[in-house]
Amino acid sequence: MAAATDGAIKLDGADGATTFGWLSRPDGVEWYYAAEIYRTELPQADTKASYTDVTISGFKLSVYDENYQLVGTVNAKLELNDNETRISAIDFGDVLSKNFYNNDKNYEVMVLVNANTSKYVNNTYTYVFSIKKNSNADGDAPIIVMPGMQVAAIDASTDSWSENMLMVFDVDGYVNPNKSFVVASADHDAAAVRAQRFTIYSKTGYGSEPKNLGYFDLPEDKASYSDGLPVILGVNDGTLHVASASYEKPFFSDASNWELSENNSFVLTRYEMPINGTGKLTQVGTTTIPMTQAESDDAPFSLYGVGQLDYMDDMQFDAEGNPTFVITKEKWIISTDSHADSYYVYNSAGELLNTIFEDADNVQPMSDVKGFARQNCFITTDNTGNYIYNFVDMDTYDNVLTMPAIVDDNTVTTQMDRVADAEYGYKYVAATANAENDDQGRACEAIYWIAPDGQHIDTHHIYLGTNVATAVANITGEAVSRFLVNTDDDYEYMYLVKRNTGVSSKTKTELYIVNENSEPIFTYMPEDANVDIYTVWTFNLDCKPTIAVVLRDANDALSIELFSLPLNKFEAGGSGTVEDPYLISTVGDLMQVINTPDAHFRVNNDIDAENITMPQSENSFSGSIDGGNHVISNLSVASTGLLGSIVGVEPANENTPSTTVIKDLILYNPTIDLDRKESLSGLLAGSVSQYASISNVHVYGLNVEDADFDSSFGAIVGELTYYASASQVSVNDSYINLPQGVTVGGIAARLRTAASIDASAFNGSIIADNEVGGIVGNTFDMNHANAVTNCHVSADITAQHTLGGIIGSDDHSLVANNVAHGTLKALGSKGIYGPCIGGIIGSLAYLAGSGDNIKGNIAAQQNISFTMPEPITGVEYSSETAHRIVGETDFNAYGEGQDGYLRNNYALAPMPIINDWEIYAGPDGVEGGTVTTEELSKSFLQGLGFAFGTDATSPWDEASAATTPKLYYEEQPKALTADSETVYLNVGDNSIVTFTLVGGNSANMDIKVSNDANVIANVETSCPTDNTATVAFSAVAKGTATITVSYGSLTRTVKIEVKEPTGINDIIATDTASLTYDGRTVRSSVAGTRITVYNAHGAVVASAETCVDMSSLSHGIYIAATATDAIKIAK
Repeated sequence: MAAATDGAIKLDGADGATTFGWLSRPDGVEWYYAAEIYRTELPQADTKASYTDVTISGFKLSVYDENYQLVGTVNAKLELNDNETRISAIDFGDVLSKNFYNNDKNYEVMVLVNANTSKYVNNTYTYVFSIKKNSNADGDAPIIVMPGMQVAAIDASTDSWSENMLMVFDVDGYVNPNKSFVVASADHDAAAVRAQRFTIYSKTGYGSEPKNLGYFDLPEDKASYSDGLPVILGVNDGTLHVASASYEKPFFSDASNWELSENNSFVLTRYEMPINGTGKLTQVGTTTIPMTQAESDDAPFSLYGVGQLDYMDDMQFDAEGNPTFVITKEKWIISTDSHADSYYVYNSAGELLNTIFEDADNVQPMSDVKGFARQNCFITTDNTGNYIYNFVDMDTYDNVLTMPAIVDDNTVTTQMDRVADAEYGYKYVAATANAENDDQGRACEAIYWIAPDGQHIDTHHIYLGTNVATAVANITGEAVSRFLVNTDDDYEYMYLVKRNTGVSSKTKTELYIVNENSEPIFTYMPEDANVDIYTVWTFNLDCKPTIAVVLRDANDALSIELFSLPLNKFEAGGSGTVEDPYLISTVGDLMQVINTPDAHFRVNNDIDAENITMPQSENSFSGSIDGGNHVISNLSVASTGLLGSIVGVEPANENTPSTTVIKDLILYNPTIDLDRKESLSGLLAGSVSQYASISNVHVYGLNVEDADFDSSFGAIVGELTYYASASQVSVNDSYINLPQGVTVGGIAARLRTAASIDASAFNGSIIADNEVGGIVGNTFDMNHANAVTNCHVSADITAQHTLGGIIGSDDHSLVANNVAHGTLKALGSKGIYGPCIGGIIGSLAYLAGSGDNIKGNIAAQQNISFTMPEPITGVEYSSETAHRIVGETDFNAYGEGQDGYLRNNYALAPMPIINDWEIYAGPDGVEGGTVTTEELSKSFLQGLGFAFGTDATSPWDEASAATTPKLYYEEQPKALTADSETVYLNVGDNSIVTFTLVGGNSANMDIKVSNDANVIANVETSCPTDNTATVAFSAVAKGTATITVSYGSLTRTVKIEVKEPTGINDIIATDTASLTYDGRTVRSSVAGTRITVYNAHGAVVASAETCVDMSSLSHGIYIAATATDAIKIAK
């Protein structure tokens, strides 16, 4: 157990005035603040009054970043304006801005100020302050004071590196007959209409205030009154969409007796504005939805609103770009002072598209699970008062599961969520209501795991210790994690446990975090008897995971303790140095790599990362990873890969390599979630630079499909630049389908500044738009110092134009001793120079060159085909940019003489010459010489510079030289994996273990079963696919067996642990006459016999000789058992 903090802040306020809270930066990172609020007594108008009027006269705000460091402070003094009697409240906005209100480099915080006036209405302002390192002791002046309060905001940016915040402010006031607007406390015309004015602002320009983009007024008598948003925003295809919510008529025709206006409608008034700043906010229409009202005396009316289900996401857009809206109907129920909510989807014409759910008591969002629809749980109540849980997929609005709260004689509480799961895709986890105490006085809570079809599939029995008065589990996707508090593979549960102190009825609260085996991971209880835990939060889970424990003392003053997570990591060992790297043994450890970007790591064993998405790195990685030739299966990464960017440590001299190395790693069935906002994407990193190297990294089964992705992608890295290198890297059995992708490569998207790829291979297919290569999409270096050498491609490559078997577009890099098989196809729908297609390089134009950079390459494609673009007036296309070796050259671009940098390049017969001009012909031309399969040999290839052996300096396989030259490692099996290291079974269970050979054929696997104690039986082995073998068996006796599979030097052993069923599973209810139950006591007919009572979870809840009094036990199912007999009791 760990209990050390990375930092703690005490918010001292003797009068309880101190407050704290969270501030979200525009990028989603959460900071926090501590504030001391100053109050000043006001003169008493009534000297006999028993109270003292006070006004808020100022505050001191301290803001801390995600690393618990002080960012800055604001020291503010607040003054009363005319007609204001006191400042009654202030509220610190939870969203930070930057460069919205001014152009300094500091973040900006909004403070809402509410002032009472002599006219019995309130003035509301938003003070905006710059968060500076040093505040002014005499009071910091606000950047600006905005009228009203911020009610909505949206980021209208279209990429990940910029920000275009738009904010909506609401001011309460009156619209005079002349359309002028005054605040509510100001003088107004007697005929003025009370209204809310909503104004949309964009960020400030240089030396100016936020720009007013437009406004609209909403009459108060037509306000929706619901819990919904008065205004909702959305951005689609460069346009801001705004909708304000109101009723067509006043809701009540006579509010004194709740008389409703007849034939009323809910109205969304719609506005649009281009987000590029060239237009203005313009009303474009209204969405009118006729309202139906309840007729019951207990439910006399229903309110309508928008934004009550998913906030701003309640505005979506259809295929034509028109907005759709989720409308909420709140049916008010008098007897329970509550409402039942129904949710509907309407289009902008006011037509009902979908009914999501009707008459829900509550809605609880489920955590997102990659690959599955977003989901909400709509909670209703049956006629006995028990909850019913209805799970609805929010893409189709299908109710995919209706589940009663009573499951297996226990009550599933609303403390529930869903998490990803390898077997089911996802599953639900929920706390249950009926805790029990065992015979040692330990409280036992049951955590249920439930399959998507509602089947109860597992229970974790969590023992919380003794003296438990109450315990509340925090069951949310962020808290129910395997890797939040530590990085082992066990699930973790977070409880707030109130423990009896033994002093009267007093309790004290403990934060109690326990794993699925009931082993405490972390506990925290304040030592001071007068201080207790008030609440607990987790935040910054994507960048700096933290538990915040809020404490409250006897005077109601608050303080906060912060605990940086995970508390324990890399438990297999290591200190993070080059000599003693951290050992990565779990997925949780792997997730921590980016949080120590300058450390060194070694993978300690095979890891299966299924259903876990690696966090996206915000830092540059400069350490190293030694994969130890282990396999990481089912790795899922964001667009910039596992490490984000890799920036090497510059070596001390030219004879010393950089310590920044990624090596000896196998990735099996990885996935990448591409984001078009990222300019460079790849599995390991978006970019790799400054002498960093990648070597002996092999990828199997990469499938990437994204119809909208229009940026650059490389299967391993997005970019290699500034002396970065990749060697002996391969991508196998890969399918890359990015039809709009520009600059796409089988290894890297592009090379820059003396970068190199050597002895690397790609096998699979690639579909992209242009600049597409089997190894790299594009190279550029003013000094022509990039290199692509000794690479092998066997791929089907399709693009609109500019594609090559090795490189899509090259600027005269060293391109030597490469071999390309497969097919090339240019679709030709665009490209001003025609197809630009070549067996080795698609385009060599734009930089004249000389020398022999392009040499000794073999184009061995089965087919190179192209379609000419559609004719465009004034554009002359040429099919002469299609050749067997290089497609487009300087000759095509400038009409100059034959390029001089091609030497000894060949195409393998029977590939025909594509263009037969003499200038193109021969080994030194773009068509290359022709070599037949009979002529292809080791000696022929050696004459071109190929070196044969088993390392990076001699990477070609001698055995394949005369057929289809390959690199020495391409057909070598890389690893042998199993789906489990240890299989735990009970006698009578059946199981199947699957072994996977990575990079080979399973036909030659040798399977051995060690079963000396006859623990397992009915063993059946098979090799159903090219690279897997399965072993099926039955557990028949207690003990240990092993299954060992070998392939050459590779071996994998799985241990089988079989035990007899334990706990309640042991007990067979015999209904024997030796045990009886009279409704209170269970009794044995044999005096002195020990009776043990188990609850439905197998926990012992009572035990005694001869008889056991069960009157204190809660209702439920129990088993009472002796050594020989047992009965089932329904209490």
